[in-house]
Amino acid sequence: MDNTRSSIRAGFALVCMVGFIFLTATIPFQDGSLYAENGPLENLQVLLLFLSAIAFLIPVSKAPISLKYVLLAGALLSCSFILRELDVENLNVPKWVVSIGSGVGRNIVLGSGWIALGVLAIKSISAFKENFRDILLSRTMLLLVIAGVILLFGALFDHKDNKTSLDELAEEVIEVLGYATFFLAALASRFTAHSLLAKEDEVQKRLERIDSSEQVRKDVAENQLDVPAARPFL
Repeated sequence: MDNTRSSIRAGFALVCMVGFIFLTATIPFQDGSLYAENGPLENLQVLLLFLSAIAFLIPVSKAPISLKYVLLAGALLSCSFILRELDVENLNVPKWVVSIGSGVGRNIVLGSGWIALGVLAIKSISAFKENFRDILLSRTMLLLVIAGVILLFGALFDHKDNKTSLDELAEEVIEVLGYATFFLAALASRFTAHSLLAKEDEVQKRLERIDSSEQVRKDVAENQLDVPAARPFL
C-alpha cells in the first residue's frame, strides 16, 4: 500500500511538473497552431482520455460488483470527453461515424450508455452500499475530484468575454493537466480494486472462522449428550 501511495504521489508530481514546464515553454507561441481545433494539444488530450478508458476497463472483470460500475462510468466518461474534444465532423471518416460521433447522434449514443449503466447500477445498489465509504475515500476518487477541479478552472478561460490567444492556450494546457490527472485516477483504480478484493477476502475468512467455531461447539455439545451417565458406586 505504501508503494502504491508513493507511485501515485510521484505520478501526480510529475504531471504537475510537466504541465508547468509545458505551459512556460509554449507561452511564446502565439500563432494558434498549438491549440487549434484538432491540433497537438487537443490530440494529446484525446490520447490521455483514450488511455484512461483502457485503464478503467482493465480491472473491471476482477473488480467487486460495487466498484465495477464506477470503473464502467469512468470509461464512459472518458468516451464522453473524447467526443467533446474531438471534432468528428472535421475528420476524414465515414459519414456514419460522423453521424454517431457528433450532434444529435452523439447525444443519443452517450445518453443511452449512461441510462443503461444507471439502470444496472440501481439494480446492484445494495452491493454498492457495502463499499461506498471505501470507494468514496479511495485515491481514485480523490484524483477524480482533483481532475474535476482542474478542468473547472480551465473552463474559466473558455467563458471569458474578451478571449485572447493566451487564454485559449492556457485553457488547453490546463485541460491537458486535468486529463493527465484523470488518467492517474484510472491507473489508481486498479489498486482500489485490489484493496476492495483483499477486504472482501478478509471478511470471508473471518466468517468462515466463525462458522468453523460454531460447528466445533455444536460437535462438542452433541458428544456430551452421547456420553452415557456414570453408574453410582454401591
